[in-house]
Amino acid sequence: MKLRAVVLFFLLLLPLCLPAEKYIFVFIGDGMGPEHLKTGELASRYIRNIPAAWEDFPVKGQLKTNSFGGKTTDSAAAATALFCGKKTENSSIGVDENGNTLPNIADFAAAAGKKVGVISTVALNDATPAAMYAHVKKRIFVNDILKQLPNGKIALIFGSSPKKLGNIVFNHIDFLNSKGFTTVKDDLNNFFALTPANLPAYAEFPMDYYRKRDFSKAPPLPFMLQKAIELLENNPDGFLIMTESGSIDRGAHANNFSDVVFETLELSDAVAVAKDFMKKHPDDTLIILTADHETGSLVLDANKKDWDICLKKIATPVNGDYPVERNPDGVKWGGYGHSSRNVPLRAVGKNAVLFAGEKENSSLAETLKKILKPTPAEK
Repeated sequence: MKLRAVVLFFLLLLPLCLPAEKYIFVFIGDGMGPEHLKTGELASRYIRNIPAAWEDFPVKGQLKTNSFGGKTTDSAAAATALFCGKKTENSSIGVDENGNTLPNIADFAAAAGKKVGVISTVALNDATPAAMYAHVKKRIFVNDILKQLPNGKIALIFGSSPKKLGNIVFNHIDFLNSKGFTTVKDDLNNFFALTPANLPAYAEFPMDYYRKRDFSKAPPLPFMLQKAIELLENNPDGFLIMTESGSIDRGAHANNFSDVVFETLELSDAVAVAKDFMKKHPDDTLIILTADHETGSLVLDANKKDWDICLKKIATPVNGDYPVERNPDGVKWGGYGHSSRNVPLRAVGKNAVLFAGEKENSSLAETLKKILKPTPAEK
């Protein structure tokens, strides 16, 4: 027991002793519980004949997800815990249970000189991307969320067209242009033509489910991440990029196993981009993969012997479309909503060991803040 205490003591000291990682990738699979992660592993193995990108990550942990008061979390409270380091009420983004503003990992990264990128396959004012830059008591105030984007911390943000608030008209493109952002709307040519001189940059596209997306109009997640790296990697102090696969959650809410398969494969492709980058910067890179919560109480039959046949059927188009396998043999759903199950955490790279074990979701931000030093007030 004494030896364990000594080891734990030195692990806690590590962030205080080691220089900050130059490059930090944080991947969020929205709604991705342990069985969704396993779905991605099975799909990659049997459809593509390669392991999922995270399977060789040496550090494996779990995060508890309940929100303030022990409630089953929503995405807003979960993202606040993950990025701000404090549990809050459901529906709140970037504020505590009393409505007080909370600093987030983007604040700490920017204070440390890093450029910050935010990428998602869902609306850019939805809960997870919003928690990287906004502070609102209720997530429904989507216009107020977007108005907080020009905060001097976010260097780029790419993803799906933002949510609207009823019939209230808010021209966010004109607003962001007036605040110095280079904006791209539904234009792949202009998106791929972005250069560091265009930062801060905002790009939105019509993002459908991966298996339905028109890639002539909207890029896949790994392409967005690759572009973000290209724009940020020459910053002397590096970057922090948060990348969300947002529609794992949507597929699970619908109990649509086919969508979970494709969305987790897209996430694996994005993680693979970060791994390729890490090969070039092995001593300066940290990659973290986790989730905000579990959706659908998914259970896969561990005794099923023909996952290869099932998954290849799902991934084989018929007349140009993919079959919808909502409940193929071996797949069981326990509901349509969020659950309180722990979510997986995987990590690789510098200081990855700090993310091992079972912890509260708020520990992610707390650990990253220690690594990122100095604090916003000190810079």
